[in-house]
Amino acid sequence: MDKARVYRRVLRRETHASRTTPAVVAAAVLIVLIVAGFGVMAWSVLDVGIAHQVSTYPARAGMGIFVAVGCIGILLAGFFLAAALLPGRRARRARTDDEHALLVDDGVLADATADAVAARCGIARSQVSVVVGRRSVRVEVVPTSGVVVDEESARQAAVRVFDELGFVVDPTVVVAQRGVVA
Repeated sequence: MDKARVYRRVLRRETHASRTTPAVVAAAVLIVLIVAGFGVMAWSVLDVGIAHQVSTYPARAGMGIFVAVGCIGILLAGFFLAAALLPGRRARRARTDDEHALLVDDGVLADATADAVAARCGIARSQVSVVVGRRSVRVEVVPTSGVVVDEESARQAAVRVFDELGFVVDPTVVVAQRGVVA
């Protein structure tokens, strides 16, 4: 079998979450609701007195309970339906070449980028925050008081980390106006 094809399939499986469980739950809830609806309709057709009891029950028990249960049901149904239908992307990046496949978690990339920016700017690692999104990278630097941090050198350090792994990004670098006391 072709290595590139196998790599693509494995990397797709690792970068996308399975939608099976939410889809099964959404289908099961839908089936239960349909069966319950048909059951209530059949019961109301077979027992004439139940229609009168059901129609007067909310007036006796209070509408608040029914509204609350209905809202919770709608929210749960919406959640499971969205989870079943929307793509489940994991916070990972993948890349292949002829002989290798590379899968890197976005958190690892954020840590490596923060380390590189801190080393390049000569500040503590705790003063650099990096958020790696699906299409964006944001680097926030809080300089030490009295030390000027060059935005362009911080950006180049971040770009270098991604370039070494073969990912193309254009990071946004934000240097805080006020520094911290070291």
